[in-house]
Amino acid sequence: MSYRRAYKTKKVLTKEVANPTLLDCPSCHHFIGSQEVHMDKGIAKCSNCNHVFSFEEFMEEDPIGSSAAEDLYEGVEVLRLRSLLEIRVNHYQARGGSLGMPIFFTMLWNVMLLPFIFSIVASGQWHILLFISLHLFAGLTMLRSTLSSIFNRSTIDVTQQGIRIKTKPFGKWGAADQYFDRASIKHFSVGRSAKHFKTGGSMALIMHLTNGKKVPLLTGVDKASLQYLDEEIEKYLGIK
Repeated sequence: MSYRRAYKTKKVLTKEVANPTLLDCPSCHHFIGSQEVHMDKGIAKCSNCNHVFSFEEFMEEDPIGSSAAEDLYEGVEVLRLRSLLEIRVNHYQARGGSLGMPIFFTMLWNVMLLPFIFSIVASGQWHILLFISLHLFAGLTMLRSTLSSIFNRSTIDVTQQGIRIKTKPFGKWGAADQYFDRASIKHFSVGRSAKHFKTGGSMALIMHLTNGKKVPLLTGVDKASLQYLDEEIEKYLGIK
């Protein structure tokens, strides 16, 4: 379910408010339901920790973002809370381009290899696979990259404590779930990463660490969407 559809089912303020907002408790970060909001007093009481707070400063906010922003950055959904900035990316929708050529070359390369593989298996001469191992690796890499572009979904959770990114079903080799402490993060940028030559030099959202390392946080997505996420994350973390 998308954020906007889920958001419409959980409006915490009444219809009298022009732009209802999704609230979380500033004490325990528990979501605040409509039954916990006192419109006449302008306060809310958390049912989880009983914390009472004023919500008037958040009444005109839309944590999901405007529909115009969603249309501009297709495949990208952003949930903004005081305790969390959560980003969901549909890689296929957010690519901003066709996958026709990558799919064609991936199928062509692997289909050309199949007769050789079948003949080797039938003859039982497995050692011959060593001679075409580089071709097999290239074919599998292109296949994985193409499948990733079609099926991958990434979730980036940003808090004042750190950043966690999960990419499924085809995450980074051996690290589909990564976490980085806030103290180790310097800033972000959008550019090409030398570590991602397998994806055809696609643009990446690069995280610059305090130790000088550069970590490609998100790849295979339209450049405009990456720049949008760069600004959203740096704004939330207070990075200038």
